[in-house]
Parts: sequence; structure tokens; C-alpha cells
Amino acid sequence: MRTFLLIQVVGSISASIIGVRPGEVKPRVQNSDMTILCTADSGEDSTGFCTASNKCQESNGRSIGNCESGGVCCKVEASCASTMTDPVTYFQSPGYPEAATQDVACNSNVRVNKKVGQLRVDFIDFEIPGPRQDGRCETNNVFRTFAPSAPNGILGGNEQVGLCGLNRGQHLYIEVEPNDVVQMHFTLSGTSVIPNDMAVSLASSVAYKWNLKITQVEFDSDNEAMKELEAPAGCLQYFQDNFGSLTSFNLDGVSRFSPEQNYFICISQKADRDFRTDCGVELRAQVFGLPFGSPAGCEPGDSAVVTEEATDEATEEGTDEATEEGADAATEEGTDEATEEVVDEATEEGTDEATEEGTDEATEEGTDEATEEGADEAADEATGCTMCCVASDSSSLGVVAYDEGLPDTLRYRYCGKKLGGGNQITTEPSPYMINVKSGTWARTKQLPDWAVGFHLTYKINFGSC
Repeated sequence: MRTFLLIQVVGSISASIIGVRPGEVKPRVQNSDMTILCTADSGEDSTGFCTASNKCQESNGRSIGNCESGGVCCKVEASCASTMTDPVTYFQSPGYPEAATQDVACNSNVRVNKKVGQLRVDFIDFEIPGPRQDGRCETNNVFRTFAPSAPNGILGGNEQVGLCGLNRGQHLYIEVEPNDVVQMHFTLSGTSVIPNDMAVSLASSVAYKWNLKITQVEFDSDNEAMKELEAPAGCLQYFQDNFGSLTSFNLDGVSRFSPEQNYFICISQKADRDFRTDCGVELRAQVFGLPFGSPAGCEPGDSAVVTEEATDEATEEGTDEATEEGADAATEEGTDEATEEVVDEATEEGTDEATEEGTDEATEEGTDEATEEGADEAADEATGCTMCCVASDSSSLGVVAYDEGLPDTLRYRYCGKKLGGGNQITTEPSPYMINVKSGTWARTKQLPDWAVGFHLTYKINFGSC
């Protein structure tokens, strides 16, 4: 079983080897093909790998410090039309850190090394134009990743929707095998507006930029840092701090939630640093808006099913509307039919009485039929307890948790405008896995303005379970 650990990389006073503890024998770079990760010896918050100086130069890298085990701490930066083979590579937009505005199609490949089972991609910087009203990225403003393990895209689902908008601070894992080639493709027009953080302004810029740190995670490594980077199988995102935040991709507070997503967020405590017993994870929504399919009673987000009260209201509303519409239509139709039918009779008998009688009868019959049909249809649609968040065009967060707004209520899927009754839930004990899922909908669909995704804070609860 893989160790559920993750390391937080920080700058240090001198170039240091990540994952080597005090008292341990430091491996020599010259005598091992094992990757040793290191950090910069300056204020630069960068990660590199230990290697000989000449090999760093051959990789078009630069030294950001010296490794205690020998050699240099090498940082490799690459841009468009590159093939990335080093243990750690920073894939950057042309001219980074300066933003760019030119029309560009930027392709680069990651060739997977031996012993590697995952790629971890950290979004150090990511600002490109945001999605459309249906949540999809524009075809000329999108970042797509193509991997053998995920032919339909790394977000799951059945459509390669890609990423766009703002994704700084995000990360994701890609399952790979040695010798795989993973393609990374940016397409940018240079003319579309970049969203601001949590808002879109008329003053937003059209200049884009990105900086992705790509780490090739080796399995069965003797290096502690590499062990700690390995995520559980099936997790697109992996968090190990005892508290933090979880955010949907492309979130800016305005742009719509993307369709065709189906992935897992995993949370695990740092077992080697915290020996307390964990009892669950508390999730609190700062932003929450996941579009649902049907029925309408699911929009508030505080219920897992449509209640009987909501069913009765829907039935009454449907009946009233059907009655009024049916009555009006029947009155017009019945009046016309009756008028034509009795005109001849009235002409022969010379009386207007038949016209009035026929008109009244037809009106009553048409009204009754329309009322009954409308009431039946409304009742059929609203009858029974219908589960929320499960329709094919619904989005949801899936996690077994207790709803703080509804004590002793355990549910799995959450959608609509709120994360449950009180915007706060507490999960069952580990494993902590959250299924992020979005529905399938047409490109012409315009999602409501509240369907922007989610930003949650999380905290692992410790104590007596």
C-alpha cells in the first residue's frame, strides 16, 4: 500500500536535500540513479533535483544552489515545443514571468522516466481567459492534457473540456507508466479577457501567463521525499495538511462550473507527524454553487430529496397553471365550435338561445377536461420522493457526511446553492475521498449565475470518535 504522505516544499537558507532526516546517511549523487529533490539556497521558492553541474547544463537548467550530497541543485525551465524528461521541470508561457498577448498554440511533451508512476502538476501560476456561459472553455483559449491513462481528459467524464480561467495554487496528479508520453497543449487567442480573482471587471487584462511545476513521482523510491509525493491511486488531488482549502477548477466567483467532470479529492493526515486519532473532516463552504438537473425543489441545496411539502407545492402550482391555461383555451375553442354548430340551428329555428346553450356546455366540458389533465400531469411529475443531485445533467459533491444544518442527517451528494442545510458538513471517519462530478449538458445551455463551483475550507477533527 502506498504511503499517504505529501511534502510541503519551502525555500531554505541553503540548498538542502528534501526528505533526508538528521542522522541519516546522505546518498551520493554520483553513485545512485535515485532522484534527490532539493530547494533553492536563496529566497526563490523553487524545487530542483540534485545532479552533476554538467548534466544540469545539458538539460538547459541552472543551478539554484549546491547539494550537500554533491553536485548542484538544478532547476529546469521549459516552454513551447519542448520534450521534458527531467525529474522536475517548470513549464512556462513564452517570456514568463511577463504576461503575453500574442496568438499562440503551445505544445510540449513529458516523457515519463523509469520507476515513475505519477506526474504531479502544481499550478504555480495560471491566468488565461475563462469559460463560457455553459461552463466550457473556449476552443481558442484552453489548456488540455492528453495522457494514455485519461484519453478523455484528466478531469474524467466523456469530454475533453480542459482548463481555463484562474487556477493558481491548484494541483493534480496524472497516472502514468514508464515511457509514456503526456502531451500538454495551450491554445490562446491573446484577445479574450482574463477574469480577475473572484470577479470579472471591465478593466481585466487580455495578457495571459502560466507556470506549471511538473514532478515525475517515482514509486518504490528510497528517497523519503519521493515517497511522500506519491498519492493514493485514483486521486486527482491529494491534501495532507490537517486544515486547508479545496477549490473547483476555473473558479473566479463568476465563471460557470464546467460539465463532464468526474474525479476524486483525497485528504489524509500526515501519519508520521501527527499520531492523534482522526474522527472526520469538517467541510465549510465559502463559495458553493453546483448546477442540478431536476426537480426544482433541489435548488436551495438543503435537502437530499424532494420532500412531500415540496411535492404538494409543485402539484398545486402545476394544477393552478394548468387549470387557468386549460380553461382559457377551452373557452375559446368551445365557444368557436359551439357557435358554428348552433348557427345553422339558430337560423332554422330563428332563436339565439341555442347559441348561448351550446357555448356554455362546450366551455364547461373543455374546462373540466383541461383541469383534470393539467392536474394529473402536475401530480405525476411531482409525485414521490425524488433524489437530488443524481440526474444526468446534475453536478454534485459526493461524500458521506452529516449535515450540520440537519442534525443526525447523513447524506452523500450535495448540489444547488448551499452545501447542505447549514453550508457545513462533517464526514464519516477515513478514508476521506470527495467525488467531484458534473453533468452533461448542451453547449447552448446557459447556467444560472450562481453555478460557479465551490471553495471549501477543511479541517481534520481529532479526539474521541
